[in-house]
Amino acid sequence: MLFRSGVDFGLTGVVASVPDNLEGLPTFVDENLLGLAFLQGSFGLPGNFELFGRFFYLPVGSDDITQLRPSDSRGGVTIIGGGLKYGLFQMPGLPKVMVMGVFHSLSVPDEFDFGSVNTLSFKAVASHSFPLLSLFAGAGVDITTLKLNGNSPGDLFGLEGARFTESLPNLTIGAKFKPLPLVHATAAYNISSFSSIALGVGISFR
Repeated sequence: MLFRSGVDFGLTGVVASVPDNLEGLPTFVDENLLGLAFLQGSFGLPGNFELFGRFFYLPVGSDDITQLRPSDSRGGVTIIGGGLKYGLFQMPGLPKVMVMGVFHSLSVPDEFDFGSVNTLSFKAVASHSFPLLSLFAGAGVDITTLKLNGNSPGDLFGLEGARFTESLPNLTIGAKFKPLPLVHATAAYNISSFSSIALGVGISFR
């Protein structure tokens, strides 16, 4: 992944497997797969730095009383993330190494507000480029923090204001294909507690 000035934006779809110990919870409605679609963009900065962000929104609520969880909510689940990449090793013709840090925050409508969920991630990625293809692999850690507020079910157990933090490692392998000068497509497999497949397409002005 060679760092250059300019902008890059696109759409990425992620399909994640729900761990066996979470299947059956109301959040997942007995599903074993969870799908998300992110809008994302990045902006090259001087000194091998790159600023990037991503956005996800899913409307929730239904007027249909036959739905499993009917609600009059007109809001949605929102995930906003942003971070910084740094090209640690960027010599032409050799494998590239970059490190990154990213922060994600999840918010829900007031009717479902239970607290805050934030994830801080750190990762190192190595890649090597060919004429139309780049291969990459990375490893890192996700540090997720859940804080319960006064609207959460935790109040029933005296957990109001409680904070829980979990750190989980992750691995990524993938490829980036550039069929046209400005267009690229990406496929990646992420190995973690929620293992997932990510497919994306984007446009780069670099």
